Amino acid sequence: MSNGRYFDSKAIGSSLLGTCIVSVDPLTICTDRAIADVKPSSFMETGKIFEDLVEETFGGKEFFWDKYFRSDLKTFPETNSEKTGLKNILQMFENENTLQADIENGYVYTNPDKAGNVKLNDKYINRHRCLDQIKAHGYRRPIPAPIWEKLEIMLERFKRFPFEFMGNIFSVETWIAEYAETLFQVDYFWSSEGASCRAKFDMIWIVEIEDIVYAIPFDLKVTADDVQGEKSFGAFVGNWRKKYIWQSKHYHEGFQLWCEENGYVPHNQIHYLIQESEFPQITNCWALEPRELTALDAPYRQALPVIQSWIDAGRPARGYMKQITVNRYGKEW
Repeated sequence: MSNGRYFDSKAIGSSLLGTCIVSVDPLTICTDRAIADVKPSSFMETGKIFEDLVEETFGGKEFFWDKYFRSDLKTFPETNSEKTGLKNILQMFENENTLQADIENGYVYTNPDKAGNVKLNDKYINRHRCLDQIKAHGYRRPIPAPIWEKLEIMLERFKRFPFEFMGNIFSVETWIAEYAETLFQVDYFWSSEGASCRAKFDMIWIVEIEDIVYAIPFDLKVTADDVQGEKSFGAFVGNWRKKYIWQSKHYHEGFQLWCEENGYVPHNQIHYLIQESEFPQITNCWALEPRELTALDAPYRQALPVIQSWIDAGRPARGYMKQITVNRYGKEW
């Protein structure tokens, strides 16, 4: 699992690139889009849990149930934080140092009556039940019952996916059990074009074939059941076009250097193992075509110093984009 150094770092990650790069021809960057905080959601939480479940299953370390517990709740109860002034439960788990205090102070009470008495607000009964369960389970993270049922199916689908490499096709489970040394949550930092960069590889396989030791990088994605009315895989495709192509390029650059430092022959693509959470929980595997990686090279290298300069300046908000004339498809004329 990644340490705090990665998430506390100001180095450029793939999410920042994907958020800032609006278009390639001409290169258009909007750093203002990266200023807003991303609030945790139950969908994002499911992805984190699945990554941990995969690492627990294949990584040889028992940590999963020290971090989570199964709850009988149907979902993560969310509260109007602006109305109550309190954090949502998922937000509480973002800071371990304040977690217990946030949980203890997370209950919503009624306004005082004439005698000055208050009681728990019945409108937030599910929130209160969740807080009670978290305290009873040593402040571990709850997994709502329907999410756990999906996770079990997702894991079985994931295990059976037939991955092909160098003409060899085995299930993911067989690759890991018999052919690959597997590394999880590998952080890497490097410099490029005067910019500080970072990447976190969810999974790396070290595979020896005919006396050559290859390294194969993977990123795990979990699709939501439904995103603003769009079915889960369609939402992933939309993110692929806007963000994940830049993650592919960024991770490709970092992975080549990581392999050089560690003495491995790098596979020239990062593979996305995309696990759908919606029935029937299909597993997909995508990789960006190498020629596309080459096509992204020039705008990628132009974007890095621009974003680095913005970071060095304290991430200022400009608040506008230049005036342009566009065609019917929204592309600059």
